[in-house]
Amino acid sequence: MDFALTEDQKMLRDMIQRFSEAQLQASAVADDKLGRLNASTVVKLRELGLLGLADDGGDLGFAAVALYELARHDAATALFVGQHCAASAGIAAAGTDAGATFTVPVFEDLTLEKEAGEILASASTFVVPFLDHANALVFPVRLSGRAALARASSHVLGETQPFRGLGVCAAAFEKGRLGGEVVEIFGDDEAVLVFETWRILTVAAVAAGVARASQEAGTLYASERVQFGKALSEFQATQFKIANMALRADAAWLVLMRAANRTGLNDNNRMVKTASMVAITSALYCSDEALQLHGGYGYTSEYAIERYYRDARALSALA
Repeated sequence: MDFALTEDQKMLRDMIQRFSEAQLQASAVADDKLGRLNASTVVKLRELGLLGLADDGGDLGFAAVALYELARHDAATALFVGQHCAASAGIAAAGTDAGATFTVPVFEDLTLEKEAGEILASASTFVVPFLDHANALVFPVRLSGRAALARASSHVLGETQPFRGLGVCAAAFEKGRLGGEVVEIFGDDEAVLVFETWRILTVAAVAAGVARASQEAGTLYASERVQFGKALSEFQATQFKIANMALRADAAWLVLMRAANRTGLNDNNRMVKTASMVAITSALYCSDEALQLHGGYGYTSEYAIERYYRDARALSALA
């Protein structure tokens, strides 16, 4: 299979690289410390059409390139775009109108009840990323033996408790309870499968981007750092590390593109699940090896590898 990018994908890649160099490189560190995405970044993402990657059914290959390139500069921004696209894709597959900015919550204990013809949702604990930039929540549910999607206004959540995780800190995670709130139920098994395909592909693409960013950061530092009169990259042990990082990063990218180009509704997300596993494993490996190449400096916020290391571990919890 030819994994070369199409001309449209190359144009998308180049556009995102320009945007990332102009805005994300400056904002990623500040957003990570602040614990939320910059509002101007979200506006720019919409203007560039990146929040519409799932419109009209979307193109998984196109989306994979976009999320991968975003994640090479800021995993949180890429995750935000992917979360929105997953919700939009599921809504579109169900034949329901979209139009808002969505986020995907994670429920630990979710129950649904019917009361006077309305479906009420109750969750003892839920975690929602990007709540400050969301108009509505979308999540899969199971009713009467069938799968469906649910949508609720973000305003029904009431008071929540912000908390800071290990990585992807600009996701601005909120934690709280949901009790007796009215939700809209729509779609069927196919809509849920589309939703899950985009959600898992997002994790795979973001993790693959973090793997590549870690590999590039480690390689660059090794070429600049001088020890015993020569660059670290000239030592054979370092060359083995760099080669293994490149191997893992390449594998994550290739498996991601195979999944994006060949995934269908009849394979039950097998390929994107494989891509997610390979990409997360690669991100963990590359970020760890690159951090070791940085030595003690890798544990300081002066170098980006510290953020990549944390992001890789946070992404592993989302698979």
